[in-house]
Amino acid sequence: MLQVVALPRWAPGDGLRLQTWRVKHQPHDFHIPAFISLVRDPHELSAADFMVHVRAVAARMRPFPLALTYALPVMWDGQQARVFLMPEQGAGELWRLHRTLFSGVLAPWMPDAGFFLPHLLLASYSMPQMALTVADQWNHHEAPLHAEIDTVAVVRLGAERPQWLAQFELGAGAA
Repeated sequence: MLQVVALPRWAPGDGLRLQTWRVKHQPHDFHIPAFISLVRDPHELSAADFMVHVRAVAARMRPFPLALTYALPVMWDGQQARVFLMPEQGAGELWRLHRTLFSGVLAPWMPDAGFFLPHLLLASYSMPQMALTVADQWNHHEAPLHAEIDTVAVVRLGAERPQWLAQFELGAGAA
């Protein structure tokens, strides 16, 4: 399945700070760059049509600042809990980017509920108490992470490792 993710360009020191937490709390995923999912849902577009659409949307959007300010523990599927880093600055722009990606040729596959929670995954646990503990630790001891969202990527998930297929700069076609 092809997905679209936003790739933060971290402020000095913030990427390293995040990576330290990810290595500790999500060691199986630390080799994958931190990202924010924008399109995860299945669709029936060809890979070529999907790429053309994502490139066109990216060209129309402008880069924007992002500040991840707090950790939110979330029960995922009744058996796992996750810790999301939530944006205070940039949440509206992520929503707009998500909605714009689901316009045009992707419109028929817009999730029914229209639900989109912009976040960056910090940790995943089988025990909810661990997620609560990590979220509390982050919220009490960490300063916000700052970045700019200036790139989206198309990724194929489902294999042992993600395949990064293309990256598109935001605003590349904006006048």
